[in-house]
Amino acid sequence: MKKVVLVTALVFLCKVVVLAQDVNAKIDVCKKYLMDQKYTEVIEECQVLFESDLDSVNSGLVYAFAGLANKELGNSDQAVAYLKKSIEYRVKRYDIYETFIGLTNEKNDGENYEFGLLQEAFAFPDLAYLVNPKLVNYYIKSKQYEKLIGFSDKMLESNPNDVDYLYYSAYGYQHLKQSDKAEEYFLKVLNNNPDHKNANLSLGNLYFKKASQEYNLQKKKYEKLKSPTRVDYDHYRKSLEHSKSIYEKALPYLLKVYNNEPNDNLKGVLYNVYSRLDKKELASQYKQ
Repeated sequence: MKKVVLVTALVFLCKVVVLAQDVNAKIDVCKKYLMDQKYTEVIEECQVLFESDLDSVNSGLVYAFAGLANKELGNSDQAVAYLKKSIEYRVKRYDIYETFIGLTNEKNDGENYEFGLLQEAFAFPDLAYLVNPKLVNYYIKSKQYEKLIGFSDKMLESNPNDVDYLYYSAYGYQHLKQSDKAEEYFLKVLNNNPDHKNANLSLGNLYFKKASQEYNLQKKKYEKLKSPTRVDYDHYRKSLEHSKSIYEKALPYLLKVYNNEPNDNLKGVLYNVYSRLDKKELASQYKQ
């Protein structure tokens, strides 16, 4: 009985070895076809291999071959599908990820483009510094501000004072109309880099808009009065104090940017700020 079991096991093992050798031989054929630019033959050979009993490593390779061949034949949809399967099998070939990312970017396939970038950063952590800016740009361009904040905050876990990701978090909160959180992160940026142009400009504008909303609100209330009295006017003037205090907060940030790089838009903003602060002499310096 033991001999029968042993013989059966040996026969099975021999079959496995033969099958493995056969698979490896076919994979070598695929590689040769790919090098010889015989892309149709690559796909045909891959179809045969897909029907074989492939392990995860070989599966990843075969899907990669099929994806690359389809790309060269102009079959971009099939190429993306095959390359994605290859990436899901964790194929350790950087060119596969880059090809997939390039294709999905050309096709404006945002979902798969994001997938490719995330998987590439995971598979090749030493090269994540090349991938992360692409992810940030994608989230900004596609207006996925929640993802921008989440990704930035994840990056900040390892380096809480990273000025770039502090700014991206602030940028995300600003576009989600969460001004308090945006202010918090802009201030963190400037605490680490007081000369950060975009943070100074963004925070200055945030305060300017907040002040202007308050100013216009009080102005409209006063203008609705049919026959305002002197007392009403005095009350109106006092009601503007809150907006003025916010305008004062905006000034240092706006001035820092303007003094370094003067421009007409910012000049007009500064004119409005000084005018509403009743500083006519200073306002006149920015009159256009």
